[in-house]
Amino acid sequence: LMLMAAVSTYNMMLLIDCRVASGAQGFGSIGRAALGKWGERAVDFSLFTSQFAYCTTFFIFVADNLSMVLNTLFGLKVSKVAVMLAQLALYVPLTWIRKMKTLSKTMVFANACVSVGLVTVFVVALQRIISQGGVAANVRPINPAGLLLFTGSVAICFEGIGLVLPIREMMAEPAKFKPLLKACMIAVTGVFCTFGLMSYLAWGDGIDRFVVEAVAHDFPIPGSIAQIGYCMAVMMTYPLMIFPAISVANRYLTNAGVLRKTKAERESVVDEVLQNVMRTVLVLLSFSC
Repeated sequence: LMLMAAVSTYNMMLLIDCRVASGAQGFGSIGRAALGKWGERAVDFSLFTSQFAYCTTFFIFVADNLSMVLNTLFGLKVSKVAVMLAQLALYVPLTWIRKMKTLSKTMVFANACVSVGLVTVFVVALQRIISQGGVAANVRPINPAGLLLFTGSVAICFEGIGLVLPIREMMAEPAKFKPLLKACMIAVTGVFCTFGLMSYLAWGDGIDRFVVEAVAHDFPIPGSIAQIGYCMAVMMTYPLMIFPAISVANRYLTNAGVLRKTKAERESVVDEVLQNVMRTVLVLLSFSC
């Protein structure tokens, strides 16, 4: 986990250095400066597919947990597909927001929800360890069978490189972004290690795919609170995560003449509608995948 954090941090710092050295504004432009036209296309393809793929998992996470919450608290058996469809009503209008700075307001709420979920999981895991007189019986220092799955999960934990440049450009003082990013990565890695270790020690190999589901099985009310908190955070994060993919699609559609290039044309009613249609299609595709 710490090794992946170090690699991700190094790559983010390298990305910022390339941005400063090349003077390029976006990911694709940096690729073009380094390797020409094919470099730009390769970077755009990688950025689009990675961010798009992350967004598809949001539907699954929310559907799994909210359907479980509804059954636990209210005895309602709602299909996961229905919960996925309900998410569209939130994601579609949120993706119509044009400026990332506006999305920062939703992230404040998302961070508050994550904090509630983290505290709940930590307290329940600690209580479970105490009640069972120590760590779970089937805890192993190394589990070779789950190494590949663990490696992939760790890689997804540090999925934010696609947002590094947009967030930096949004800052009033971009020069201060690198030290801030380092501090955040250290803090986030500490949180991942702490909660990952606590959860494994508490439940061992019997832990569910999502730790909040394991909490809900043992303690329905606190577990449901944690699930709701995480689901709200994920739903508020969705428009931010798909933003890079939208930017790539927007640029290619503009170059193809589908969308307008000048500011006056972009603000026309026709172009606004086309923008919203494009964003809606991307959300529907991430749902269907």
